[in-house]
Amino acid sequence: MILPRLTSLPLPGTPIGSIRKTPANATLEGFFVPPTLVGDRPPGERSEAVSTPTSRPPAPPLPEPGSGEDDLPAPVSTTRPFTLPRITIPPRVPAVIDSRDLENSAELDLPHLSEMSQITSRAVSRSDDVDVDLADIKAETRELPTQPDAPLPPPRPQLQSRRATVVLTPTTPEPGALAYAGLVGLFVALVGSFWFYYGRAQEVSLVVGSYAAKVLSDPAAIRERDERLATLFDDDSMESYLAAMAVAEQTEDPLGRAEAALRIHLRYGPDPVRAAQAKSWLTANFPRDDLRAARIRALAAIADSDPALAQRLLATGAEPGVALYRGLLALAAGNHAAAADYASEAMSLRPGDQAARWLMFATELAKDRRSTLDALRDAADRQPHRPALELLLVDALIARGRLAEARKRLEAQVREPGVSDMHQARVLVRHAQVAAASVEVSRSVYLADEAIKLAPRDPEVVHGSLRVLIEADELARAQQGLTARLREAPDDLAAQILQAELALRASNESAALKAIEKLAAETPTLIESTFLRGRLALLTGHTDAAVEHFKDAAKAEPAHIRAAVEYARLRPNGDALALLEGLEERRGRDPTESARADLRALALARANALVEQGRRDAAVEVLDTALARDCDDNAAQLRRGVLVVDTPRSDAGRVDLLAVHERTGGFAGLLGPLSRLYIRSGDLRALEALVQPHLSDVRAPDEVVLAIARLRLAQAAVEAAESLTDQISLRSPDSWEGHLLKAKVLLERGEPGLAQGELRLSRPRSPRPTSSWWRARSPSAAVACRTRCRPTAARISSRRRSTRPATCTATRCCCSGAPRRP
Repeated sequence: MILPRLTSLPLPGTPIGSIRKTPANATLEGFFVPPTLVGDRPPGERSEAVSTPTSRPPAPPLPEPGSGEDDLPAPVSTTRPFTLPRITIPPRVPAVIDSRDLENSAELDLPHLSEMSQITSRAVSRSDDVDVDLADIKAETRELPTQPDAPLPPPRPQLQSRRATVVLTPTTPEPGALAYAGLVGLFVALVGSFWFYYGRAQEVSLVVGSYAAKVLSDPAAIRERDERLATLFDDDSMESYLAAMAVAEQTEDPLGRAEAALRIHLRYGPDPVRAAQAKSWLTANFPRDDLRAARIRALAAIADSDPALAQRLLATGAEPGVALYRGLLALAAGNHAAAADYASEAMSLRPGDQAARWLMFATELAKDRRSTLDALRDAADRQPHRPALELLLVDALIARGRLAEARKRLEAQVREPGVSDMHQARVLVRHAQVAAASVEVSRSVYLADEAIKLAPRDPEVVHGSLRVLIEADELARAQQGLTARLREAPDDLAAQILQAELALRASNESAALKAIEKLAAETPTLIESTFLRGRLALLTGHTDAAVEHFKDAAKAEPAHIRAAVEYARLRPNGDALALLEGLEERRGRDPTESARADLRALALARANALVEQGRRDAAVEVLDTALARDCDDNAAQLRRGVLVVDTPRSDAGRVDLLAVHERTGGFAGLLGPLSRLYIRSGDLRALEALVQPHLSDVRAPDEVVLAIARLRLAQAAVEAAESLTDQISLRSPDSWEGHLLKAKVLLERGEPGLAQGELRLSRPRSPRPTSSWWRARSPSAAVACRTRCRPTAARISSRRRSTRPATCTATRCCCSGAPRRP
């Protein structure tokens, strides 16, 4: 529809309500152009109409100030036709009209538009409608521009008092064939994707349609179903267990679903949701002679930590799964010989049973700490989709001290679909323990926090994470997590022990005493409470009382190994050495993995006690014996390297330090001596690689910061080295190595007076050749050995008020053991 051309239109932006209406007596000639439709005139008339010249009408006179006329912008002329969509007017209840609305509204022109555009509006008459004569509303007239060639429009009809609402209804185009084809293609793609993934999930299933009803009554189908479930269980992977649950669900087999859920809970859990589902499926009444039901209920008893009930339910079974479950019970009870026999029986009945193979590896590692890891490593490398084997290998690597390989394998692990949050949290705890042992403090704290967030109610996760936080001196975080754990489980003895250790670490004597008294009331933690009492006495300065508590705990049955170590540290005498030798001999008779940590701690304590007595060679012999027994003992090899690196066996000491670094990638106490070794040999590139993982660690310990400071000083970055030494001085004012390195920094800056003051503050517990050498470079070289000679090695003659410096009368250097020059 084409509307007539208007010669004058208001400017864009002019309010509709301010448009002046046409006076009644005004001439309308030339204001409107009659509608012209394409094709409704002869060609001759159309050409004449186009070629007819038009003259521009004169501008209208300006209104007077008191006339009340609105000042409107000049009209805009246009000859372009425009098209409007069809207008429909829905029925509306008319409202009472006001004369002011009629005077100021642009709707007064709607009847003309309706007439010219052939729009019909339906008005509903009301009893209160009023006829309004627009000609009498205003008497003002106005000279309008005229066009002599344009005909007059039809007479203007009377406007009713009712306002008609005009609703524009846009037309919606019909979709084309391409749109329909696109919808059909999208639907086909969705159906294909669903069928693809559904078919992949159903590849492992043998049942479709009415097969479930057949299984319930056909013995052959029942045997086929059981064999299919057993085959899936033999795979011992998360995917196979989920497939087994699908098979059991399709065959309406609650026992099969319960067994699959319990295996997931035990192998890739803990998974409380699936454990609860298994219990609900086992509530059905099964015959008493149903051996399959008894076997699965025994598995549920193992999951509930009820070995007596599980042993009773497995007493009469002869199925392949019974041997495997008996082996799991024997391994948990520490009966390694029986566990190995059951694992061999399960593998002989089903050679492809991967769970039985895992049990065989676990039993070999647990019963013999000298067993090799080659077979397990090969199996884990060839089957990377079995996280159970990988985690078993990671645990063995951590226990033996091979932290670099353990870290690499943990970082390569990917969380399997369907694995519970608790299982993943336990993997993160292993990550945190490896990072803490490698002196990556900030990383260990982050991983421990993430583990607690994933499983805040798992005791194993909470205990392991809290120990990592305590070792990192994150006492506030540890206390927050420990409070939540004790609120949830007040009878958790491990959490109570952690509470006492945390209070001792924070020097909170009252809280520590309260926690220790609570532990002393329990029989299982009585010896632990005695050891903690010794630590509390040591904290309060009662050394003799602490020694007695440690001695009592070390001589208890079973002996407390940490108490024996503390006793030997405080009293490195013959009695302590005899106690350590006896405990080491007794624990050495135990070939199992559980004795590894105790033997390492006892050997290191003996070596340290011998060093305190001045028997360095005897200490090295003890460490040699310990390394011959356990070649992966990082602490023993580090200690031996430190002891011999400054002796004629310096090359052997260097080999020991490098071996520990290669095996661990970083170890507590390693960075200090190894960094000094690199500085001495001038291998700054190796030292840079050594400290690289710790450069951005804000929680790095003192030995790491000192190693970085040595590197910066060797690189001539004196300001950076001074900043690091100042950090050590603020954090650990009694660090003799920090004062010694600060003195070296001051000497590099040309301030020997201040360097001499720092040297006076460097008083190590044991003499160091490096400290004596730096004292020799200081101005007070005459008093180099005044505070370094031990009474057993030399007699010092000095006078307190004498102005002459004291001289050392020893014939051998008290620091390195070399003959003194006259």
